[in-house]
Amino acid sequence: MRVLLDKNSQRSFIKSYWREGRKALLKSVQPVLARAEHINPEDLKQQVRRLLIKSEIEGYIETLYLHTGSHFAYSTAQKLLTKKDDYQLNFWERLYKKYAAERSAKVTGQILDTEAENINRIIDLHISSGEAAGLGVQDIANYMRANLESDLVNMQYYEAERIARTEVIGASNTASLEGAKSTGLDIGKFWMHSGILSPGYRVEHVMFQDMGVQDIDYEYDTGLQCPGDENADPGQIINCRCTIGYDDKN
Repeated sequence: MRVLLDKNSQRSFIKSYWREGRKALLKSVQPVLARAEHINPEDLKQQVRRLLIKSEIEGYIETLYLHTGSHFAYSTAQKLLTKKDDYQLNFWERLYKKYAAERSAKVTGQILDTEAENINRIIDLHISSGEAAGLGVQDIANYMRANLESDLVNMQYYEAERIARTEVIGASNTASLEGAKSTGLDIGKFWMHSGILSPGYRVEHVMFQDMGVQDIDYEYDTGLQCPGDENADPGQIINCRCTIGYDDKN
């Protein structure tokens, strides 16, 4: 018995929530753009974090976790069980509703902090460029207003990809693991590296794959039971592309 997480489905979720993430991020910064019309760049920097709309990001993350988590928990349980009616999709949707809300509350603040830092970095670049060009305070403010939205759209394109990939990978793998555990079967799990060896790839994740089948509760690192595990150090999960699989114990 060898059961793999559906990578095509995972990629589809990432693509969908990358698109939805761009929308949510853009909506969240609208008060910042509106305020930029009436305030100078330095003063705007002090207000960015407070102006961001929390509910846009919170709703986005909660929906991502609810749909992704329930789908992969259900699909994994169905693949492992011989009686296909033991765990219906609506069971997992009910179970993940509370978890999705908790995850959203935890992650939203982190996303908004990063978004505020990125926006202020863009404002600083406008200020530095204006000063280097010999512009006065008012001209720098006008330049910022003319370019801030397009700069944010460019920034958010990549930020939304990072968020979608990190959160979908985490939700799909952790939910899949919960689905596997729920069956009560005496099985093991194994780590599958994406095979992408780009600069900065995690060597230890390749080592995890080489370890083969492990006990279902095994921790590869502190708090890391599967790729994207939210209980692990962020350095282990951000932009991770690895997946979890299941097989008979050695």
